[in-house]
Amino acid sequence: DVCSSDLLTRLPDFILIPLMKLALRKDAKRRKQKSTTLETLVRLVHFDVVLAEEMAGTVENFQTMRPEVLLMGGSQSADFLKAGLNHLEKILPRVRRVELAGAGHLAAIKEPNAVAVELKQFL
Repeated sequence: DVCSSDLLTRLPDFILIPLMKLALRKDAKRRKQKSTTLETLVRLVHFDVVLAEEMAGTVENFQTMRPEVLLMGGSQSADFLKAGLNHLEKILPRVRRVELAGAGHLAAIKEPNAVAVELKQFL
């Protein structure tokens, strides 16, 4: 899985940029009206980074949460995502943790049935 390796960070821009443009065009053709395009998802990653930076050092604030929380991750997710879930699992007072075997960060897209089963069981 390209997302779980550092391959993209090692590619020079003169290879990476045309490769990403090709991937975005191919994805847009495949997904005419089905769902969110890869281009939209790539643009939204910026907000993930901003949120992570703003939340740095505040995880302990979640200790006072009252509702039960479902933490869902995949066995193939990046290590930093697993570490974040591990930390939250220790802090949240009412937590249920699920790891989807063989799934990565995009489990809701690639494994929607498995995600739906877990959500139904949680609710």
